[in-house]
Amino acid sequence: MGATLLFIVPEPMSAMRRNWIAVVSAEHVRIGRAAGFMQVCHGKAARLRRIKPGDRVAYYSPTVEFGSKNKLQAFTAIGFVLGGDPYQVDMGGGFQPYRRGVYWLPAEEAPIRPILGMLEFSAEKQNWGYQFRFGVFVISEHDMNVIAAAMGADFALSMTDRQTKQVVNPPNDRPSAQPPLSLDGGQVDSYLAPCIKYDTLLLGRCMSEKPIDWRGSSLRDIKDDDIFTPNARKEAGHQLSQVQAGLEPDDWKPFDVVGAGTKEIRINLDDGWFRVMYVAKFPEAVYVLHCFKKKTSSTSKHDKDITAARYKSVIQERSKQ
Repeated sequence: MGATLLFIVPEPMSAMRRNWIAVVSAEHVRIGRAAGFMQVCHGKAARLRRIKPGDRVAYYSPTVEFGSKNKLQAFTAIGFVLGGDPYQVDMGGGFQPYRRGVYWLPAEEAPIRPILGMLEFSAEKQNWGYQFRFGVFVISEHDMNVIAAAMGADFALSMTDRQTKQVVNPPNDRPSAQPPLSLDGGQVDSYLAPCIKYDTLLLGRCMSEKPIDWRGSSLRDIKDDDIFTPNARKEAGHQLSQVQAGLEPDDWKPFDVVGAGTKEIRINLDDGWFRVMYVAKFPEAVYVLHCFKKKTSSTSKHDKDITAARYKSVIQERSKQ
């Protein structure tokens, strides 16, 4: 194991910091919590730039899944913003959202209705949900403390009693997927941000996003409207973001016949059946091998051969490193 990096992060004065609510579906919150980032308003940078290091943020999820009618109406994550500027990631298909590093505290989901009367932004307001339409908005220190208490989160533990962060170096062969973050003047690769220990207490998950390595014509194919429709491309980007965060896609199956560890993302829409072949078992990247539209219920020999050849090239390249 590599050396340990130490950073002292002073607690910002409450008069200087701001408190934010960001509105995101619960399934997207899960990805952000796992990888240590926040993303709002479909990845727009302007909103994120208003949020500064040391600010506190709580995620509110009106629904479980994005665009669904499955209501949740609960606070689903809470934490404080890390140093550094918003950074951009390439999700494929032309989608390049902006994100900001966040340290998410251990917390439980908390329904909003039991605390509506205690929150200043909603108390005695019949249309309390109106502000959530803005995607992100400022709340008072009092309201953030109420939300934290409801979620069982302890900002005092994270920022006052245990200010020394111990960041354990990752393996030397793992490249950074994002620009470096600044922690109190120091520099540390952003994928270290979730790997934070407060003394001997490990909070959060030591995970990060892997970069995507597009093999052959896969990136060109997923951008081609004759192969992937805009809706299919958007869904593929969403599913790949889950894979980058170390999660499984919503609908997938193993495809070891073309190479051990290969998986197939299945996107079935009204305008066609779309497939993304990838392998994520290696530590350095998610390798996207082939993106195509299925014309029959079975995968053609042509598409299998393309995927197998690109998988073989990955193995050969890695064996030479």
